[in-house]
Amino acid sequence: MHLTPKTVALLVAALLLLGLNLADPGSKPTLRDPLPAVAETIADTVQRIELSTVSSKVVITKDASGEWQVTAPFAARADQARVRSFLTVFKEPLSADVRVDEGNLKDYGLETSTGIVAELWTEDSADPQVSYTVGFDAPGGSSFIRLSGDDAVYRARVGGRHRYEQPPIAWRNQVLLDFAYEDAVELTVTQAGQRTLHLLRDTTAGATAGGEPAPWQLDPQPDWDLDTRAVDAMVRLLGQLRAGGILTQGPATGFDPPAATIEVILDSGVSKVLTVSSDRPEAGVMVQTPDSEETYQVAAAVVDRPLQAPEAFRDRTLFSIPIDDVDTFTYEQGTAEIILQQAERGRWNVLKPQNIDFDIQRVYYSINNFVDLRAVRRVPVDLKSAGLLSPDARITARLIDGRAFSLEVGFGFRDQKGADMYYVRRSDDVQVYILDGPTIQKLKAAFGRI
Repeated sequence: MHLTPKTVALLVAALLLLGLNLADPGSKPTLRDPLPAVAETIADTVQRIELSTVSSKVVITKDASGEWQVTAPFAARADQARVRSFLTVFKEPLSADVRVDEGNLKDYGLETSTGIVAELWTEDSADPQVSYTVGFDAPGGSSFIRLSGDDAVYRARVGGRHRYEQPPIAWRNQVLLDFAYEDAVELTVTQAGQRTLHLLRDTTAGATAGGEPAPWQLDPQPDWDLDTRAVDAMVRLLGQLRAGGILTQGPATGFDPPAATIEVILDSGVSKVLTVSSDRPEAGVMVQTPDSEETYQVAAAVVDRPLQAPEAFRDRTLFSIPIDDVDTFTYEQGTAEIILQQAERGRWNVLKPQNIDFDIQRVYYSINNFVDLRAVRRVPVDLKSAGLLSPDARITARLIDGRAFSLEVGFGFRDQKGADMYYVRRSDDVQVYILDGPTIQKLKAAFGRI
């Protein structure tokens, strides 16, 4: 095809324009453009946070010990977890999804009456390192924001408006006793003027192994083993207990006298006290602490654990077996018998019956539950009443050294809440325990698809 001089000239001009466009795509932000003044990774260097609306301002500062404190509109220890969560958005450089508009702030919730101004100061910073206004949430998990001094509206992932739109009191520490589990050395529960639970931990030199805290002991010492894992979990939950709500309407009731007092002593000698109301709302339990005039609503499950009788902390461990020592895993029911063998670490084969398939993931699931099995509780039921003279099923883990650990499953029943439960026992023990239905199903899972 013959090109005329005019056609050649037009092609050259088009190529020149294309090259210029590629060399300078323009100054508008693209999907990957960083936000001016919000691009830095600053989470670890922030020293002060201010969140301002038309009606309030929250100021949170980091003290010399590295803890966050609310300094306005009141003075209080801040909710450390909430502040850390807020700052996670600044652990990576922020980028704008797109620049969506300029002006028209009302359409995006960025006017003074609706926007939330977020400002962050870093170390040795006289002016805020970051300053922007958060508006409405945008589709796809982004929010509309405006940088201070700029009318451009960006869409960016800054954590969602809900992170900024908290009432000032929400930034105050919500963890009531707020202690580290490792620091707790004594726990005392008093109910109706009587001490109902007393737990101690040895703090003398050499009492711990490998740097781990010493195990808890009951006082007085019973003639049975303490379920130390259950006690550990209870103390940890108490130290992390968060207020589900702050009840400020009307005088507090049920505290004169209280239903119970829970006291935790730390190795520093500091006492942490939780007073439990005898009045119970449907949603939880009302409690107070000595350092606050307010009443809090908390989860009943956490508070009720230490209010149990000492017998509730009796060890309920059925088996504690090193999984790598297991040679065979067997299920027996009636005349049926299924035997799995661990050929090598983590690899299982079917010994009986032959030439059938099985789900290896279910085997892992079952054996991991069996080797660390704990009952719901012990019960004073005889073997005949529990259906354990002729058990419905038996599950056995036989170890390489020949030892065998068998669980026998008896009658099933429904508890007061309608949940499925089963009577069980170790084959070498007459003590009857209860396992819940989901746990029984987990144990049978290895054999369910064979």
